[in-house]
Amino acid sequence: MLTTFIIWSCNQGDNKKTPEKPITDSNTVATPGNNTTAASDSVQLFALSQHILTLLKNKQYDSLTSFIHPVMGIRFSPTAYVDTVDQPLLSAAAYYQAIRQPKPATWGVYNAETDEPRLLTLPEYLDRYAYDKDYLQAPQKAFNRFLGGGNSLNNLKAIYPQAGFTEYYFPGFEPKYEGLDWKTLRLVFRSANGKTWLIAVIRDEWTI
Repeated sequence: MLTTFIIWSCNQGDNKKTPEKPITDSNTVATPGNNTTAASDSVQLFALSQHILTLLKNKQYDSLTSFIHPVMGIRFSPTAYVDTVDQPLLSAAAYYQAIRQPKPATWGVYNAETDEPRLLTLPEYLDRYAYDKDYLQAPQKAFNRFLGGGNSLNNLKAIYPQAGFTEYYFPGFEPKYEGLDWKTLRLVFRSANGKTWLIAVIRDEWTI
């Protein structure tokens, strides 16, 4: 039986580089840089991201276990602000058990003013926050660059300063909201032992 444990702290640092030029997809944005080897990193991460998004879309949540960083674990954040105090950081074993034997856990709060806890099982959380839109069909995507941004503090680069990430962005759904109903999903990666691992899934949207 898998041993369950939660990782509460970890060191950060990797060898991710920024790409030299954007990928040819006109809806893809990449951060310009001077290192030619980094372009292949973007191709790799987009391919890996597509695989992970497919698992989330098909609710094959247990299959995600093999992509979780063996030391850093994984964190899920329903907002741009990654809360390292109230949002659990799960090892691969803890994640697997939470999928197989779901129990309610606190994933931060719904509203900072009321402090109402976001109490959900992991499958419920993934259904509601990790793949709440069909991000595989997002009209815009980016590598190591933010597309969506609102009034929620974005601390991804502070929490994961050496990580690479992909972003899948919907600029809006209903014209009457004039773009305020945008949504985006970020997949954050680190390398270890010659493999790229998933360390965070961050959803972002306009919040009040």
